[in-house]
Amino acid sequence: MGLRQVKIEVGRWEDFRRRTHPRFFFHPETARERTLYIAKRYPDEVERSLAIADAALRRQFTFEHLTHRFEGEIDWRAAPSGDREWTYLLNRHSWWTDLGRAYLLTGEEAYAREFAAELRGWMSHPCDDDLTCRKLEIGIRARNWLWALYHFLAWPGFDPRTGLEMLESLREHGRRLVQVYGEKEPVSNWGMVETRGLAYLAMMFPEFPEAMDWRDTVFRRFEEQVAKQVLADGWHVELASSYHHAVISCLMEPVLLARINEVPVPKAMETALIRMLECEMYTAQPDRRLPRLGDADALDARPVLMRGALAFDRPEFKAVAEGSTGVRTLTPIAWLFGPGGVQRYQGMKAVWPAETSKAFPDAGYYVMRSDWSREAGYLVFDCGPVITGLGRSHSHSDALSIVLSAYGRPLLVDPGRYTYFEDGEMSWRKEFKSTRSHNTVVVDGLEQSEYLGGSNWGKIARAGCVLWHGDRVLDAVMGWHDGYSRLEAPVGHMRAIFYMKEPRRLQYWLIIDSLVGSGEHLLEQYWHFAPGLEVKPPEKIPAEEYRCEFIADEIVMATLCDISDIGGDRASGQRVQAELFMGWDSPDYGLKIPASVARIAMQTQLPADIVTSGGLVRGGQMPLVRLGKGNGPPAAALAGTGEDGGNRYHVLVSKARSSTGNYEVRATRDDLHGMERQDGGKRYWVEIDGLCDRFIMPDPEEIWAWRQAGSV
Repeated sequence: MGLRQVKIEVGRWEDFRRRTHPRFFFHPETARERTLYIAKRYPDEVERSLAIADAALRRQFTFEHLTHRFEGEIDWRAAPSGDREWTYLLNRHSWWTDLGRAYLLTGEEAYAREFAAELRGWMSHPCDDDLTCRKLEIGIRARNWLWALYHFLAWPGFDPRTGLEMLESLREHGRRLVQVYGEKEPVSNWGMVETRGLAYLAMMFPEFPEAMDWRDTVFRRFEEQVAKQVLADGWHVELASSYHHAVISCLMEPVLLARINEVPVPKAMETALIRMLECEMYTAQPDRRLPRLGDADALDARPVLMRGALAFDRPEFKAVAEGSTGVRTLTPIAWLFGPGGVQRYQGMKAVWPAETSKAFPDAGYYVMRSDWSREAGYLVFDCGPVITGLGRSHSHSDALSIVLSAYGRPLLVDPGRYTYFEDGEMSWRKEFKSTRSHNTVVVDGLEQSEYLGGSNWGKIARAGCVLWHGDRVLDAVMGWHDGYSRLEAPVGHMRAIFYMKEPRRLQYWLIIDSLVGSGEHLLEQYWHFAPGLEVKPPEKIPAEEYRCEFIADEIVMATLCDISDIGGDRASGQRVQAELFMGWDSPDYGLKIPASVARIAMQTQLPADIVTSGGLVRGGQMPLVRLGKGNGPPAAALAGTGEDGGNRYHVLVSKARSSTGNYEVRATRDDLHGMERQDGGKRYWVEIDGLCDRFIMPDPEEIWAWRQAGSV
């Protein structure tokens, strides 16, 4: 290259570095000041970045809980464990931002030189394979490169040729993102991720001849995507909590970048984003982590809620993110909005949401919650579409499963996803997707829905809700699925859940599993306890009883099996088998840890009911829990035994459906004898520490008959 060409390149690079428009989330000249501001107030966050950056200097990378060190040049196609997900993450270059933060904090050019060396090394290889240049990675990399670039843009040693080659590579990223957009993109999270990457390029590089066309393409695509991917109740169509969480960021960052640069954004895009944030708020567990629904990890909902609070002036998002004790760090605000954003956020009021429990009928998720404190009782019930055409890859065979927290800590969990890798003798992918890996009932050892691998399924269960009721005292929900209607002797499964949550009383959940049909079947109910819980197994079940009890820390879970006829040898004492064994829990991709699993099994003629009650401890004493079918123990045994003076609730679920096609609940505190005057229906009672509640429900066989006739 001649001297004249060198001068031209240096001039072009300097012009780019000195430009003041468009604006990024921070200016390169103030990047160090912002980073030092964050380091002073939130040192733990910066220490994490420094640790990642120091490992990168050694060419040592940790993804999905697997650490690998390269000797010399980085092999961008490496897959140390055989799992391609590790390779994909390597080619997203997320740690380049950490190298940038480390450089700004310390002033040590080793971090900047490592960034430049890795950048040149990656650009020297052809981007022509599905490992390094899968279209999802192109979209993620476009975003990550912009964040890294603005951390290093003020570095005096940034070689102009390297910088210009980076810009040209980013332009090629944009071209690819326009070209690879296919039929799948409008209806999957991939489309959102790719469009976010193109949005960064379109708004931040007006110098590119294609920039204006790209901008029009971006917002046209986003409008199409939110129309097809965001359900009316706000849930992302794939119904997996981690992907819902990711799509929020895919929408929020372009919206905020557009605001900074006074670029108009389609109203539908902001509206969908706010609805998705509301879903995240209501679905977050008391510890503010998301339940692992579908393919999901244990993600923290607070960062996006904090950003959503400031971006859209939503005080309820702030209240839920902070809880009653506040948050330890405001880095989610500081990195995106800067010191001024932190001040504005701190000046906002926090107001609790008007509701505690929430139904999401389009997604089929129903959230029960006692209050918004970190010690709240919480349950989420899944009785929506088990597998949709738009979310087949991330669905699990988990109809009517629940996730439950008490005292602000998880009790019953969805074990997660663990891996997308399906090779080897043991398919952990299939295991974590299976029905037995969820808190529901397995019939005859079979899956509710038949997973074949990848995004392929055989027979798929349908599911739905026939009842939802929520108020200050009582939440109730009832759902069904037909996954076992394919059996030679078809079986229907319905699950009703009642959450008695009046603050003055001992709170508890009542879960009624009704299995209807004919013939003899093996029924197995599974409960997956959170890792670290000390779970006491049931004592040996007497031959004449169909009940058992598990104790998990301060929670009593009592189960009654209401069975018409038990198969097998009655004298053997095997009417109901209850066991506790060690299974697996995966809080994060690539990580699995031991956790207790309860299995309650019976071979029986149908119909059969399995009734479970989970009672919270009061005053440090384990409550005495009794369950039964019928009108319950004599009323005289209940009088004057509690704060309510013996006047207990009874719950009537109407026998006939309402005009909406669903059932209705009437919860009363009237004389218990009023319960006995109701005709028909199934009756159950729960007695905890001498206080009794009674329930009347429609006959599950009647519901199943309606379902079979297509009426539900």
